[in-house]
Amino acid sequence: MRLWLAIPLFSLSTLAVLRVPHGALWKPAVGATEWGHLLAVIALVVALPWGWDRAGQAATGLALVAAVLFATPMLRATAVDPGPAVARAFGAVGPIAGVRWSALFRSAAPVGLVRTEVLAGDRRVDLYGTGSASARPLVVALHGGVEQR
Repeated sequence: MRLWLAIPLFSLSTLAVLRVPHGALWKPAVGATEWGHLLAVIALVVALPWGWDRAGQAATGLALVAAVLFATPMLRATAVDPGPAVARAFGAVGPIAGVRWSALFRSAAPVGLVRTEVLAGDRRVDLYGTGSASARPLVVALHGGVEQR
């Protein structure tokens, strides 16, 4: 039974690290990267050694590899410091918090578009937050585009 859970988990986890081979797989690939931290926990539960027959060993191995692959987008995100790139594009904007592992499994306040600001020419920033005046997390969506030379 665990093997039948480990195989699809492993297959889905490969989409977190490989390029999507077909257009129809873009939605599962987004799920594997956006919800990878939760899927990694599910894969670890499947990996628990409930039996050590050949199928159990295969299920444990596949599920452990799946858990690692699901975790890689988050691990890669922690290595990125967005501060310098944001400062180059928009000027000094103050401190920018990186990825917080502790916030992954907590419930968050409802978030909606607070405002859109236009900066320096056609650069646009969408600010998403709770709309509360107190200090709350804020998500900034930077709109990219094709650089013309």
